[in-house]
Amino acid sequence: MAFADKHYNEGKGGTWDCAKDGVVSIDANAGKYTFTGTCKSISINGNDNKVTVDATAALSVNGNKNTVIAKSADALLVPGNENTVTVNKAPGTSSNPGTNNKITVPKDKK
Repeated sequence: MAFADKHYNEGKGGTWDCAKDGVVSIDANAGKYTFTGTCKSISINGNDNKVTVDATAALSVNGNKNTVIAKSADALLVPGNENTVTVNKAPGTSSNPGTNNKITVPKDKK
């Protein structure tokens, strides 16, 4: 089965079950999004969003001033600026090339 990926290009948010399609992109601004299940990848390209994630293999926060809470993200990349990202389970890899980001992850990889 081929998936077309889930894109949010406008609007103020929504809830998405990653079992339907595990590749998600948020290009909209100032929305509230919830992702349930396990996603393959989530890319947050918009600004001022509030995002809650159950689990994802890859989380990329490219936009600015987003707030993201994830129970689990295997890989974390935050090139955007002034984002607040919390991951409850330590990611296998993480990178924070952006500026003024607040990243909270556990110190132990469990």
